[in-house]
Amino acid sequence: MSFQGLDDTRAWLESQGFRIAAQYGDAYQMNQCNWYAYRRTQLDARECECNDGKPMQIVVRPYSFKRNGIDGASLEIEVCGQFDEWFKLMAYSISPDEAVEKLPQIERKLISAWNALKTG
Repeated sequence: MSFQGLDDTRAWLESQGFRIAAQYGDAYQMNQCNWYAYRRTQLDARECECNDGKPMQIVVRPYSFKRNGIDGASLEIEVCGQFDEWFKLMAYSISPDEAVEKLPQIERKLISAWNALKTG
């Protein structure tokens, strides 16, 4: 899917209650996409120890790249939070079409994994 596909994905994410923010930093130098999307989950989730009463957040990070004449696009969907240590739970290498189709299931799996963390 081309970068236009990520624009369509962005519009869809906004229609699903996601906010859009600028994506900066050296980790994204090769990424031609300069935004990411986020929203609080509506699912029952343990709180992050740093966020005093705020629900867990779902983040969608798109990647767009062009290499050797090939256009590519994929997304990462993640939850990140502190429970004793910091954890980042992620589904990655997801096509834009797949993300639109499977976002609710992926969100449920990530929140379930977050809730399943136990103290060691």
